[in-house]
Amino acid sequence: MNDQEKTKEELIDELKKSRVENYLFQKLFEIQSDTLFVLSLDSAKILEVNNSAVLLYGYSHEELLTMNAIELSAERSLSASTITDTSGKIPIRYHRKKDSTIFPVEITFNDFIYLGQPARIASVRDITERIQAEKALIESEEKYRLLHENAGIGIGYYKVDGTIISYNKLAARNMNGVPEDFKGKSIYDFFPKSVAEFFHERIKKAVVSEMPVAYEDEVNLPTGNKYFISTYTRITNTDGEIEGIQILSQDITDRRQAETALKESEENLTTTLHSIGDAVISTDKDGLVIQMNPVAEMLCGWNLTEASGKPLAEVFTIINAETRQNVSDPVHIVMEKGEIVGLANHTILVSRNGTEYQISDSAAPIKNKAGEITGVVLVFSDITGSYIAQKQIKESEERYRSLLNNLEAGIVVHAPDTSITMNNHRASELLGLTDDQM
Repeated sequence: MNDQEKTKEELIDELKKSRVENYLFQKLFEIQSDTLFVLSLDSAKILEVNNSAVLLYGYSHEELLTMNAIELSAERSLSASTITDTSGKIPIRYHRKKDSTIFPVEITFNDFIYLGQPARIASVRDITERIQAEKALIESEEKYRLLHENAGIGIGYYKVDGTIISYNKLAARNMNGVPEDFKGKSIYDFFPKSVAEFFHERIKKAVVSEMPVAYEDEVNLPTGNKYFISTYTRITNTDGEIEGIQILSQDITDRRQAETALKESEENLTTTLHSIGDAVISTDKDGLVIQMNPVAEMLCGWNLTEASGKPLAEVFTIINAETRQNVSDPVHIVMEKGEIVGLANHTILVSRNGTEYQISDSAAPIKNKAGEITGVVLVFSDITGSYIAQKQIKESEERYRSLLNNLEAGIVVHAPDTSITMNNHRASELLGLTDDQM
């Protein structure tokens, strides 16, 4: 039925219906938050835009209606070729705003009849933030990849059944291979069954643990036995589903070997200190006792457990034998001078129980590799016996000389070569000489 055959009433109804549809279209068009264009399908001339287009591109509504859609493109040759595109979507194009700012957009479109002519309605979405987010994600993933591959610790990802998801370079090197050698294979392919089961049990334990689980082990690897601190952590996705286990393995072989060497050195030192006859006390730089050998314990009256951490002056009490005054703490003298110092003669050590010992001693600084003083070592010995003997000899000599000098006869003692080694005062008087001349 053509228009001539339609009744007047039918034509009026169609007109009303068309007006209602156009009104609804216009209202819907205006309230859309996405940027909308109606374009001529033949020339890409802009027939209508909504307010979002005005805000996005910076042109007025009137200016946009005088333009061709291709004029908004920063890639005009590409945009011209899409006029005939019927796919319904263009994932990315670059458009230009009035202020010359270039930005990425995603375009979806449909063809329809607009005011009686073929047209295309296009929704243009600014995807700057999405592109920036995608770029940031790519950069983040690249940083993570580089960190993962070149980390100074071994990193491995495993499925719950023990299948290897990935190794970084160091983890693969520890196994005498490259990462590609291990992807998709099982731990049972590389370790004896009992060892693989041992590690698999740890993986299972980590799966049910909310916190990372750490172990310190010696592991027999193709590259040799090594010590590791290994931390097992379960990996979950955004839905909380467990995807696998991450194992971080830090090689502590050098540290363990250094600790073993240090322990052996300390044991050797302890053996030496316990074997020598001299008393030895060492302190830190603050003068607090950190080591004593048995001889020092016996002389001072303190055992190491009691003395450890106490000031040296409390454990090692020394006085002058003649004045009975306290003697300066040798540790402070060494710390001030930075060199070996010895005690003065006639020094007495007063033991914790009150016993007194005549001692000789020296104190020396303990220095680190940088030459910094980290403490003091004090070495002393009990010379009470020899001190008493020397004192008795001196007293005997003094009595002998007093006896000689009080004799009326002159006495001269000479060596085989006739040189005089001793004489009394009477001999000097008889010969008319002084004692020094004799």
